Amino acid sequence: MPKVMILNKLIRCRDCIAKVFNVVLTFMSIMMFLSLCAIVFCRYALKTDLFGIDEIILTVVVWMYFLGAAMGSYTDNHIKADVINSFVKNPYVLFFVEFLNRIVTIALIGVMVYCGYEFMRFAIDYGGATVVLKIPRYINYPSVFAGSVMMFFFELINFIIFCFDIKPRWQAIRAGEYKARAGESKCEVIK
Repeated sequence: MPKVMILNKLIRCRDCIAKVFNVVLTFMSIMMFLSLCAIVFCRYALKTDLFGIDEIILTVVVWMYFLGAAMGSYTDNHIKADVINSFVKNPYVLFFVEFLNRIVTIALIGVMVYCGYEFMRFAIDYGGATVVLKIPRYINYPSVFAGSVMMFFFELINFIIFCFDIKPRWQAIRAGEYKARAGESKCEVIK
């Protein structure tokens, strides 16, 4: 099977997972909104509290946070500390910095995957639950691991796409058509 076909299958798989994540994140956002509306209504209209709802909201927020982080990797819009583009205009250096940035990002997410796994294992081994509703900790803690694994997957696919695009980028550098976009670490071929 040619490399391009494998890449296209990976991209389709990545996009399909991202669509599922978008649906799940939308559902969670609506759930959060409705929960907060219920809290406000009960507190101010009924003069009572919804006992333990904050524990449900916390569970949803933790999962939303890590699934959202994975989506940041999918769209390649996660937080970056790129100040080099402000000072360096050499396209060879910018290309190398982008390549190195992607490798370091994958390595750091790999460490996060390991830590997330250990964190999840700890929750399963030692148990525990929330105070009011007794929601087991192993419901919240796997979000770190799952989000990290998906970040790693998405970032790895983005790196593979970048590597498939190396030859055209390098040819563009030689032709003087490779420029950094203002304020971003990505470079593009200017036509």
